[in-house]
Amino acid sequence: MIATLEEAFAYFANRLRSDAWNAATDAEKEQALTQADALLTACVEWRDGAFTVGSDGAKTFASQVKFALFEEALYLLKVDPTEYPELLTLGVQSASGSTFDRAFVAPLLAPVAVRLLGTLGTVVVDEERGGSIRAASLGY
Repeated sequence: MIATLEEAFAYFANRLRSDAWNAATDAEKEQALTQADALLTACVEWRDGAFTVGSDGAKTFASQVKFALFEEALYLLKVDPTEYPELLTLGVQSASGSTFDRAFVAPLLAPVAVRLLGTLGTVVVDEERGGSIRAASLGY
């Protein structure tokens, strides 16, 4: 795990506009953090400085990476990037032979999380296959 639930609570105690986090149940917060961790782990190739490895082999991630994790968890509490957008189907009677632009689908990773990663990680998303992540388990 990139960061703990306790670290997330400390982060959101000082973050402006964290209403979705504050309104979520403890179970939802833990689920959001777990899912965000799985998504970042599957979608990001870490670079030098993203984490250190202790003598026991455990990784300790940089604060910047933890902040990206917390922002991704907040994003997941607000948006379901796996949900097919209702707006796309409104008024559609037939879609035979039609192509829908994937821009209508929410990004898998929160834009602010990607920005926070900066030089510590590279997002690995296969744009040619509709933005699917590389073949990696999400660890659920």
